[in-house]
Amino acid sequence: MYGIIYKAFEQYVIDTFDVETWNITISKSLVSMNTKTIDQPYNDAITFEIAKQLSKSTNLAIDKILFQLGEYVVKITREKYLLIMQSRDNDFKDYLLNLPSFHNRMLLIYPKLTPPEFKVTVVNDTILMLHYYTNTSGMKEYIKGYLNGLVRAFESNVEIEHIVSRQLNKFEDVFKISW
Repeated sequence: MYGIIYKAFEQYVIDTFDVETWNITISKSLVSMNTKTIDQPYNDAITFEIAKQLSKSTNLAIDKILFQLGEYVVKITREKYLLIMQSRDNDFKDYLLNLPSFHNRMLLIYPKLTPPEFKVTVVNDTILMLHYYTNTSGMKEYIKGYLNGLVRAFESNVEIEHIVSRQLNKFEDVFKISW
């Protein structure tokens, strides 16, 4: 989602706190990004750094910030970039099944993109496993929030369970999603 995540992060902070909190958080995080455009490289390390600084500024737990940000990314994408949502499909399950190929296509379009990786394993008609790989530890709550936002967006009745979190060469989180 390239710079959409940064735009959503800015809007989340402004809506939840205020513009001053956003400006302070960005200045203390020492990251460089432009929230005016979605056409810029993204990586989880920057998101985590901003969340860490926001946590320090607001005394809100970083896990709560990451969860809420994940939800907000879906909200902003639906409100401002609906075609991106629709390009992945019209229901929760198909959206998740298309998530890995969407990220692969984005890598072709935006070669400087450093997104996390997704893999979906279909267990049966009512269960799938979503594997999330990143170089940045601590992003599990972000993905939980993102999935929760998708559940709301697609008005789905699913159960999401975090079943694995381990470090190989990358950090991997696996979510069991049941209908």
